[in-house]
Amino acid sequence: MTGFNAAWEILSMNLLSDDGQVPDIGGFAADARIYQKNEQSDRAGRQRLCEVIFYNRVLTAEEVAANEAYLNAKWGVLPIRTARQNGLSVILAGGSLDCAGTDQYVDGLAGSGEIRNGNLTIGRSWTIALSEAGAEAVSAAGGLAFEPRLVIRLENASAWPKSRWMEWLTVATADSVTGVQNLKAAQVEVPGLDETVYPQVRVVGKDVKRIQVRLLRSGALFIIR
Repeated sequence: MTGFNAAWEILSMNLLSDDGQVPDIGGFAADARIYQKNEQSDRAGRQRLCEVIFYNRVLTAEEVAANEAYLNAKWGVLPIRTARQNGLSVILAGGSLDCAGTDQYVDGLAGSGEIRNGNLTIGRSWTIALSEAGAEAVSAAGGLAFEPRLVIRLENASAWPKSRWMEWLTVATADSVTGVQNLKAAQVEVPGLDETVYPQVRVVGKDVKRIQVRLLRSGALFIIR
């Protein structure tokens, strides 16, 4: 997770450990680390925690608000920022992100891996790494949603063979996709190329939705018959 402002902040989250308990200290520690396949040793935070409150159930929106108001009154944290204002980003490194059976929001998403047990909304940025073999793909056992003014960054695009640029490349699969127009209207950045390209994004599929990208090269296309 990234995006903290180095001052005191209130952060509300749902946590789920590998054995399905909500929450426990192992699940809490995991949320402070970069998600890696078979390893969770790289910490993303180094935050100083003034108070941590655990519940053995998911709180209602009213209960979350009451807890945040209590923490704000006690610690003087102003203003209280909602999940959509926290600016937190998640890096998947071949691991999985468990949404704890609820709708979750991240400001940014990067890397490849699995999103399970809930729906995830991506607010501002989605970073996808390309390679000679294709792309780092995200698999969502649930829904993916995209908000307006999204920025998609295709990194390492020079490793993707130019002969395959016009092929549609699957970068994510999901049970459902919300905000398709926001996805299609996203600003797509492709750094590191020696020529101008025109990225395209589309969503295809019926039972399983596939989000795909391709690069169109500059120039004219003639069709002769």
